[in-house]
Amino acid sequence: MASIRKTKEGTWRAEVMVEYKRKSKAFTSKAEAQAWSMDITRDLASGKKDAP
Repeated sequence: MASIRKTKEGTWRAEVMVEYKRKSKAFTSKAEAQAWSMDITRDLASGKKDAP
């Protein structure tokens, strides 16, 4: 599951959690955050060990 929110600094933070594995990263645009969250969700769900 992904969550995207705008921070006080004006950046966008994407947080992804799949099967108790959590990843988060900050981006300058919402579109970048959405693209990254979809990629990471897919990687974690498929079991890739080296998901960034």
